[in-house]
Amino acid sequence: MSAEPVNATTRSIPAGRAFTLVELLVVVALACLLLAMLTPSLQRARESSRTVICGSNLRQLGNGVAAYRATYKNSYMPNKLNGSGSVFMWAGKRGGPGTGYDGYGADIRWVNRFVGGPYKRDDEVPICHCPSDPWLYDYFGSSYAANNAHSTEARFPRSNLAKDDNVVHASGCLSAERVQYPGLWVVAAEHGANHWAWDDANRYMPGREYTHHAQESQDRLVDDASPFNLLLADGHAGLMTVVYVGVLDADTYRYDYR
Repeated sequence: MSAEPVNATTRSIPAGRAFTLVELLVVVALACLLLAMLTPSLQRARESSRTVICGSNLRQLGNGVAAYRATYKNSYMPNKLNGSGSVFMWAGKRGGPGTGYDGYGADIRWVNRFVGGPYKRDDEVPICHCPSDPWLYDYFGSSYAANNAHSTEARFPRSNLAKDDNVVHASGCLSAERVQYPGLWVVAAEHGANHWAWDDANRYMPGREYTHHAQESQDRLVDDASPFNLLLADGHAGLMTVVYVGVLDADTYRYDYR
């Protein structure tokens, strides 16, 4: 007996109910609100990480400065190189084309050979690049400026790392023995701390060069001091508060060594 074919019937599965336009707009609005709430926290976390890396860079550069001093009669590096003076000559890569710093390559900057060198003229020197710095490293060759008083601040004790006419190792350079407070005196810092310390007004100065992190610190400033990543003479480095040099207080991180 042959079986008759069974006609299978296909049941249609009802489609799920689609979102209405109002519901979709509510979901989008909630997503945007959540993103707006999370974005500042994520940005702060990212900047906090960059700040830590920046401080670590300065700590390693501090080891290089210590090695330099051990080699050159316990003196700090000059603030001049091949006859030209700058807060950037101490370490870093070759500056950008046409900047005036392009004649000072990674092969001749004072501390470079003690922090991973020897380098070739056009080599990168990553340790001199603060991750929050969008342009100073590429322009000057370094995100970090050595301690150097501006020429207009002669009314305050000068703390140049070398005499203005110095071009020779340990000849007129600042001896570490002259630094009375090694745990307070700044050797180098995020570029911008030097402006803060030596300018007539102890506040963020528009038009001056700051690392992005340092500038953001100034924008949030509510008192008369500001945090920067600093390298101190005793080798410590990290985010600290530097005060205007006119405030002669030995209990604050400072640029004058007397």
